[in-house]
Amino acid sequence: HEWRGEAMLAFCRLTPEVCRTSVVNRSSLRDGGFIAAAVGLLRRATDEGDEPAAIAASIAISATCTASDGNKRAAARLPGGEDPEDGADPGDSALVVLPNALARFPESAALQAEGISALRSLVTDDDPRRGG
Repeated sequence: HEWRGEAMLAFCRLTPEVCRTSVVNRSSLRDGGFIAAAVGLLRRATDEGDEPAAIAASIAISATCTASDGNKRAAARLPGGEDPEDGADPGDSALVVLPNALARFPESAALQAEGISALRSLVTDDDPRRGG
């Protein structure tokens, strides 16, 4: 399946509700490929100048990576994340794509807020299990 279109944008926007109630939900989203898809959506949206899609993807990255070391690794493409040896382009890292999005949409308060939130979720040690 492909994670694209209006359904993807709608799901990205409601991801905070899905993730708020369950660590299992956050892990299942990673296992299902959603985190990589959200980072890919953010990359495409940034490249194409699609601000609403960039905001939705930032919301999803923030929600899925809050309090989840495994999801942080998957979004950042760090060793120990999903498919660490797949030869992925470093541009597929949320740590690269988020600053690019912030630079691309400097006048968008919504993107700046959600993008900074997503970036913060990636670099904050907030996993209560301490070790993912």
